[in-house]
Amino acid sequence: DDFIWILTKMKSEFSWDTLSATKQRLQGWVDALIHQLYASNTEGETLPKSFKEAILTDLADDLNTPKALAKLDEVIAQSSPSSVHEIIEFIDTTFGLSLHELTKPLTKKQQEMIALRLTKRDEKDWQASDTIRGDLLKEGIVLRDSTTKTNWSRLV
Repeated sequence: DDFIWILTKMKSEFSWDTLSATKQRLQGWVDALIHQLYASNTEGETLPKSFKEAILTDLADDLNTPKALAKLDEVIAQSSPSSVHEIIEFIDTTFGLSLHELTKPLTKKQQEMIALRLTKRDEKDWQASDTIRGDLLKEGIVLRDSTTKTNWSRLV
């Protein structure tokens, strides 16, 4: 709730478009952080130690939220598996979010459901595949298929 209040503070009036854009931004952060957390490649850029300072300075500057969030977007885009936990902790502490909950690993049951769904897709059993997708969605897990693999994320 605090996060949405901060983001809507950027405008003097509430709008559903702003709320929708806020949710999309947060979902983008979750997707990117999950991707980095569970990436097989652990190489990547290291974050500048001053990223926290820069964001906090912008927030202290008359709550310059747009500038702070733009910097946070950059930090997330440059993140690597080795820096993700630090970023999540910073966001949770600074903005009062619970990204640690939204980026936690899948349960064994959820992993098995995804594996079964992939088997059903390979067998072209679309009804079973869609049913499993729906069951995962009820648990807050969204699947995104590409031509080579299926990615998962938690819904915001």
